[in-house]
Amino acid sequence: MTALRWAAEAALFAASLIGFLLHNWPPAKIFLGDAGSLTIGFVLGALTLEACLKTTTAFALALPLVEAVARVRFSRRKEKNCITRRKPG
Repeated sequence: MTALRWAAEAALFAASLIGFLLHNWPPAKIFLGDAGSLTIGFVLGALTLEACLKTTTAFALALPLVEAVARVRFSRRKEKNCITRRKPG
């Protein structure tokens, strides 16, 4: 992957996070939860590895998607709504 493409991906990711922050300025309307925050961390890690190693695999980038699908399927199997806000604890 070229440095220009890597820079464009990083800039688009940063722009999406800034847009989310501006839309969700306090009082917050949307909460990311585990799936959102873990995905942000994973993408930052993948971009860092991509910049340093110059190689990434589609398998590694698909892990957050697989985790989110597994969470939805598990919730449906237990007949719970995985979208609604849950009580802590």
